[in-house]
Amino acid sequence: MASPKRSSGVDLNLQIKALQQDLEDLRQRLERLENQYDQADTAMPAELDDDSWTTGSYPL
Repeated sequence: MASPKRSSGVDLNLQIKALQQDLEDLRQRLERLENQYDQADTAMPAELDDDSWTTGSYPL
């Protein structure tokens, strides 16, 4: 039978591996979102690409 200390060490290793996988999943998601943002930014008409929408000069 494993000691409680050893058992908790195994549990911690499993938690670390799960967190590492979560982190990798989040990195991939962020990369996909950045790519989508870049594609949307390049598809924007030049006249709207000056951030004028932030000043409220364009009607909604």
